[in-house]
Amino acid sequence: MTKLAYTILVVEDLERARKFYEDYFAQVVEVDMGKLIGFESGLALWEKGDLAQSGLDDSSVLSGRGGMELEFHTENIEELHSRLQAIGVKMVHGVRSHPWQQKLFRCFDLDGHCIEVDEYLWATAKRLAQAGQNKSEIAGLFGVTEAMVEGMLSK
Repeated sequence: MTKLAYTILVVEDLERARKFYEDYFAQVVEVDMGKLIGFESGLALWEKGDLAQSGLDDSSVLSGRGGMELEFHTENIEELHSRLQAIGVKMVHGVRSHPWQQKLFRCFDLDGHCIEVDEYLWATAKRLAQAGQNKSEIAGLFGVTEAMVEGMLSK
């Protein structure tokens, strides 16, 4: 059986990238092999300078990496957005909403990888309920059952 083990990001400075993902995205190290770090989530970081030592050409690994983004969820999207802006992270766009009203923003990590940050869907449901929408309206907006919305509101 084959299964996905890690999604590996090639980074310039492993320690800087590690600290970024630990501090802002609550990543917990599962494996530390020196030049390669694997987080419990399945995200991994590999130092670019180690590619050549491993017999890989930088261009063969890094070419064609467009069209991919990492997605993280958070409870307080505005707070995380502000923290990242405060350290100078380049934003693709500010906080906005999907058509189903879930808030999101996109930014680049310190090595130029695209990150999408969404609020948890249960947080969106709670926010909409606090604004006066009922379970049926929220379920219609999300395209889920009222029972699923009820479960979100109980978190």
